[in-house]
Amino acid sequence: MANKPIAMNKIRQIIKLHSYKKGKKFISQQTGIARNTVKKYIQRFQGLRLTVQDIDEMDDQRLDELF
Repeated sequence: MANKPIAMNKIRQIIKLHSYKKGKKFISQQTGIARNTVKKYIQRFQGLRLTVQDIDEMDDQRLDELF
C-alpha cells in the first residue's frame, strides 16, 4: 500500500540492521518494508550524521520529525 506510515520501531530496526552491515534486500525481507523505502531511510539516516545510539535514545515524536 502506497504512503502507508511506518512505525518508528521499524525505522529503528532498519537503522540497526544497516549498522550491522546488512544489505537493503535482507533488511527489506526482515522488516517487510520495500527496498526503495529502506534505501530512503538509510540515506536519510546517513545524511543526518547521527549514530544508532542517537536514534535509540530519541522518542517516537522526534524520530518521526526527522524521518
